[in-house]
Amino acid sequence: MSKTQLSYLKSGFRAIFDYAEEEEIIESIPLFPKANIMKFEKSRFPINEKQYLALIDFLVSSMEKSKKSEVRENKFLLINFIILLKHTGIRIGELKNIKIENIENDGKNRYCYIPVSKTTTRKIILNQMCFNALDKTMSGKKKKDYLFSRLYDGKVPNFTQILQGLKKHNRRFFEENGLENFVLYNLRHTFITNSIVDGVELFYIAQHCGTSLDMIEKHYADYIVSRNYENIYDKKTMIKQKSYDQLIEEYYKNN
Repeated sequence: MSKTQLSYLKSGFRAIFDYAEEEEIIESIPLFPKANIMKFEKSRFPINEKQYLALIDFLVSSMEKSKKSEVRENKFLLINFIILLKHTGIRIGELKNIKIENIENDGKNRYCYIPVSKTTTRKIILNQMCFNALDKTMSGKKKKDYLFSRLYDGKVPNFTQILQGLKKHNRRFFEENGLENFVLYNLRHTFITNSIVDGVELFYIAQHCGTSLDMIEKHYADYIVSRNYENIYDKKTMIKQKSYDQLIEEYYKNN
């Protein structure tokens, strides 16, 4: 259980006992023993490009070998789910709740409106890799359909469960590629870490990912101090076609 979840539970129990005391259901609020929680380091690590490409190749191969159409569709959706997580940095729950109607196109760029978020609703800009994944995933669906719903039953698969099953039956691949502890949430960390190292301002990363600047500074301090400042101030890079990092900054400066 995370510290955040523990805090929510603590607040909930406190509210219950405060109410019970006010209504004289109980005489006084009892003292609660301090929870003895073992420290657990959450898997907050990014994966590198080599690991990412190996994972995609493995999933494509696994999909092509699947005989059942339902299994193939689940793996097809998982592949594109992973691509979008890696290239947007949004949360798993946020991506699962996005509908076709939440995707916007102004003729120049594509955006994704996130209606269900841990913090607040927001609109993010998408890059070319997202375009390709979106086109494949949106095919055959209506505006009100969830982006990652299956065509045969309209439901969104449990991607975490599918990945766990693949890891269980293909342990050698995941171990050889340093992905034995990989979970989908690592892709959010990958996006944030890459954005930091590439020189995107922390404020814009926080806005894009729907989190706080304090959280970015707290959990990614090691990457912040080693960020690529040469790339930020390289005039040759600035003259070239705008990178995705620059698009992110421009979008949040103007919105």
